[in-house]
Amino acid sequence: MAEQPNLPVRAFEGIKSIEGRNTFVGLTYDKLDITASIDRVRSPKAGAVVVF
Repeated sequence: MAEQPNLPVRAFEGIKSIEGRNTFVGLTYDKLDITASIDRVRSPKAGAVVVF
């Protein structure tokens, strides 16, 4: 039987986020949904959206 990898213990589920005026910061253990992330912060006033 193959050994299970040691996965980190999750401190929370889903997305932990902070929103402010013109700012959104989110943390997750899950794979990023790039389209949803960009849609959340997209604005005609923005010059760019950076995801890293």
